[in-house]
Amino acid sequence: MSAVFPPGTRWPGRLVALGCLWAAATAHSAVFRFVSAGPITASASQTRLSRTPGGNLVCDASGVFHLIYTEWPESAVANVLVNTPDEPSRIYYTRYEAGAWSPPERVNNGYLPDQREIGGGHPSLCARPDGTVVAAWHDARHTTEAGTFIDNYEIYLDRRPPGGTWSPTDERFTHTDAGHQGDNGYSPQMALGADGRVWIAWQDFFADYNVGDIYAHASDASGQFASRPMSQMRKTVYQSGSGRGSFWQPSIAEDAAGLVHLVWTEGFAASAPLWTMTLSATGEVQSLDKFVTTGGNNLDPPRLARSPLGNLYAAWTDRRHGNGEIYLARLIGGATTFTDSRRITMDGAVSQHPDLAVDADETVHLVWSDNRDRVYNVFYCTYRFSGDQLGEAVKLTSTTGSAQHPAIKLSSRGEAMIVYEDNRSGNFELYAILGLATTGVPARAWEALR
Repeated sequence: MSAVFPPGTRWPGRLVALGCLWAAATAHSAVFRFVSAGPITASASQTRLSRTPGGNLVCDASGVFHLIYTEWPESAVANVLVNTPDEPSRIYYTRYEAGAWSPPERVNNGYLPDQREIGGGHPSLCARPDGTVVAAWHDARHTTEAGTFIDNYEIYLDRRPPGGTWSPTDERFTHTDAGHQGDNGYSPQMALGADGRVWIAWQDFFADYNVGDIYAHASDASGQFASRPMSQMRKTVYQSGSGRGSFWQPSIAEDAAGLVHLVWTEGFAASAPLWTMTLSATGEVQSLDKFVTTGGNNLDPPRLARSPLGNLYAAWTDRRHGNGEIYLARLIGGATTFTDSRRITMDGAVSQHPDLAVDADETVHLVWSDNRDRVYNVFYCTYRFSGDQLGEAVKLTSTTGSAQHPAIKLSSRGEAMIVYEDNRSGNFELYAILGLATTGVPARAWEALR
């Protein structure tokens, strides 16, 4: 079982090595002093975030950070999409409030018909205005041994009411049953709408076992999902791609006009095309465009975030220079295309796994993994399109292993929380860094403005 290390410990200000790190965005934005928020997990397992880690970490309107993650057996292949009853994965939840991480809570409860435990993976979270936390993940309980436990992954949900606990019976979200090997849905990501609806986007092989498409569906204003046929939730047709294979790893957000936007990657190879789609408030496709031809890949998909003003920003790893560099683009609320882009890193090393959050001043706070020091560490910087203001890159970690897949969120109290994976101890564990605002406009999570 996963263990928060150590439960209830108060961390801000404890780690002197981080206490001297300051990062200024602009004269008008939050200036953060970074301190340790402690190791989050301590186990003999592989504790991992999802391939789009921004969905693992959310901040609610009261300033509480919520985190969901997957614990894989130590012998399992790192960050895989599948698992077996011999090596079941488990999904856990913790939250950071009053300077402490809470003890972990088990989320998924997956069992085969013969009662052998089997897991799920790549979860994401959404914090609703009423304080309910919603979790989504892909789940293997409908797979079969004859299909090597990869023949019918479904998307599952669970809910944690305010002050309550996760349900012991999970909620099945998709009912595909396509009747072919490889009928799998993977990697759900969620976004909260202004009207309280929860949007879920995921990749699914329902229509073709060789090629995945992008699917999406929204709840009602109370957060409850009505059943829909898979055909009504399908938003892409794989023939519309570039011949590279499946559409993978969507990220989703709603803009100020109520339009819902998605970005994702195509195929497995590096320098894969990145796509963007706009949906109406009722889920009809308004636009579908390939906006980058030299993006990341299935293991490093693009990330999408919304500003408090309702503009959207996408960050991705770009391969046009041979190595990986971080790029950023902006979409003004109400539009259907990204009109601005900016190269963020220019160090010649491999920069990858970006994530981003945007404050009330439209300053983008970016984190990523970078091997400019021959090992991967987490870096941070800020950028504003107004005035083309790029902040200095700040190195936040000095690991002896590999620090990667960072996620960042901003709170209503003027804090930035960064969570990342690190294998300095031999297996991957989760660590956190807290940014404390010192001057300027407090960074506000957009959820707090709802």
